[in-house]
Amino acid sequence: MKIHFYSHATEREMPEWMRAEYHSDGVRGTLCGYMRRTTTVREAVTCLRCQKLMREQERAA
Repeated sequence: MKIHFYSHATEREMPEWMRAEYHSDGVRGTLCGYMRRTTTVREAVTCLRCQKLMREQERAA
């Protein structure tokens, strides 16, 4: 199972009722745009898309 990086931007754009349903299932918004199980530990991320987006953010900073 892939581990994704948490991103609040994905959740911010959805209705509150939908967000509550996802949270009750234990999933959160990810950096790659999906609703999956997440972490905030960069070294633990195994999703290649999330890793690529994290590298791009680091370069931009």
